[in-house]
Amino acid sequence: MNPGGTPRAHIDTAWLLGLVRNQTDRRLRLVACALCRAIWDELSARAREAVAFAEDLADGGGTDAARQHHFGHLRAEGGSNALRRELWLPACTVVEAGRSAAEFAIGSGVAPEVEIAVIYDIFAAAFRPVALAPEWRTGTVTALARQIYESRDFSAMPILADALQDAGCDSTDILHHCRDASQPHARGCWLVDAVLGHT
Repeated sequence: MNPGGTPRAHIDTAWLLGLVRNQTDRRLRLVACALCRAIWDELSARAREAVAFAEDLADGGGTDAARQHHFGHLRAEGGSNALRRELWLPACTVVEAGRSAAEFAIGSGVAPEVEIAVIYDIFAAAFRPVALAPEWRTGTVTALARQIYESRDFSAMPILADALQDAGCDSTDILHHCRDASQPHARGCWLVDAVLGHT
């Protein structure tokens, strides 16, 4: 499902992000959040709190006061105006608008193959639209997707594939996306979003 069938290894992430720059600010902010989670072990407790806040911000939660609160703590932790990468990236997810946050995050030091995987997970359906039939969104499918989304535990994606298949889903793209062990997932995953009706 890469644009034009281009192998992922030959895709420039800035170019790829440019293709989806007109997507919602929510999804673009979630790209930045997912890249923060890719370096989660490098993040301080304050930075992790900021990323979790930014994810809530993407879904309409949080306030400007809370945003400034998180940014202020990151600035204080950095000890200077030049925030270290592991603080600067979470700071961008909190302070910048979704599009700007994603643009700042790309090229920030996260491995390019991780950047590509994140963009693919969140935006694959924008490159090659996949129809999710209404009858596939059963109570079981929806409950599983909501649990995955809220817990950020994507280990249940193969179970979601089974539930979709039980509901009659015969889409190779959908089932493969759930079961492909090489594909990491993030909050904003196009398939989980499609089941839950997120945009």
